[in-house]
Formats: sequence, C-alpha cells, structure tokens
Amino acid sequence: MTDRFLAVGGAVAAEAIRLKIAPAERVRAIASAIDLDIPKATQSSRALARRRLGLSDDSLVVGTVGRLAPQKAPADMVAAFEALGRTDVAFIWIGDGPLAEATRALVARKGMEDRFVLLGERDDVATLLPALDVFALASHYEGLPCSVVEAMTCGIPVVATAVNAVPEVVIPGRTGLLVPPGEPALLGKAVGYLLDHPNEAMRMAQAARTQLGDRFHPAVLGRDLEETYELALNGSSPAMTPPLGMVAHA
Repeated sequence: MTDRFLAVGGAVAAEAIRLKIAPAERVRAIASAIDLDIPKATQSSRALARRRLGLSDDSLVVGTVGRLAPQKAPADMVAAFEALGRTDVAFIWIGDGPLAEATRALVARKGMEDRFVLLGERDDVATLLPALDVFALASHYEGLPCSVVEAMTCGIPVVATAVNAVPEVVIPGRTGLLVPPGEPALLGKAVGYLLDHPNEAMRMAQAARTQLGDRFHPAVLGRDLEETYELALNGSSPAMTPPLGMVAHA
C-alpha cells in the first residue's frame, strides 16, 4: 500500500477515500504545478493572437484547450455551440486526439466548418489564449484541468462543467460559471451569457486571476511535496490541504 496518496484537489481526494483507493489518513490534496508566467491578456496580445488565427478584432471568439478524447466531450461542445445559435461567434479547439476525425465530421454535418475550427496540436497555446472572449470546458470528468487555470491566469472568463475539482477554482458567479456535465444546451446558454455581459465576465475573470495567487506555482508544489515526504518519514498523518475554492470563501 502506498504511504501517501496525492490528489490534485479536495474533490479528487474525497473520491479516492470514498472508493477506498487509500485510507483518509494517507490522502493529501496538493495542487498541480502550472505555468503562472502566462501574461494577462492585453489589447495588443489579443490583436496579435487574432491575426495569427485569421480572426478580426471585432469577432466574438470562444475556445478550449484539450485532447479530442471522450473525457473532454467534444460532441457536447459542438452541441453547445449549435445551441448557442449565433453566427457572429467563432469557436476554436486547440488540441488533437482520437476523436479528431469524428469531431471534424460532426462539425461538417452541422455545416459549421467556417465557425468551429479544430486547430490541432499547437506549441504556442499561451500566445493564442488572449484571442478568446470566453474559455469553455465541456469535460465529463477531470482532476483539476491545467487549461482552466491557465485561462484564468491569462484573464479569460471561464465557463466549465461542475466535475471533480473544477468547482474549487470556478466559483459560480464569482470566478466563472458552472453547468452540469452532459448538458450542452446549458453550456451554450452560459457561454452566451458571458458574451452578452462583457463587464460581468471581466469582473469574474479578474476575481479568478486574483484568487489563484501563487497556489499553483511550482515552488509551492515543491514545498508541499517536501512537507508530505517529511510527514511520511516521521509516520505522521498529513493534514488535508483545503481546496482552493474553500480558501477563497474563507
């Protein structure tokens, strides 16, 4: 049996305990290390990102970053975009995966090839994020997705599904909007709300960026890991690190 079980969030830790993967006294929630050096989006970085993507400055752009795989529910994202029902909005998906061809075929059947664009794998994600007006996540399950934290760091408003540890960073009405997984119509409605209320969207984005602080900085992860190893060597039980959302509410 493992001496310590590390989970990326409080909800994941609770799930591990519920499934008896590890006893509670051996479980600790420690955030993943995420690149927090992503600069906050500015008008100039937004314009540059859009030029690289062939988008106009006055376009409305929604996007996501992730593998085209069942976990990320690309069909739900296509359905959400269809439910949004707006021809003035473009969607970009950055990432590749086993569902790439199926997703491309689905988009073609819906007649949305010119507005729902699959960019494939990119090594310039940080420079493309500023192009987005809204970041959307349709996942059916997650740990704590780095892409959501990176979007928040960039100052992009977030709509996400309320799965696993996602609600620990996306606090409804404060740092973003949440919808149930498997409900693409609600996801599309939430995206539309942020597009129609840009001031409120930016208020949430700013609050999200502020709440992150240095929680995901590699130095913080290193400190937490070192403490966990010391506790294991000393035979002590780890204290459950509070989920970020709980800290934000404190």
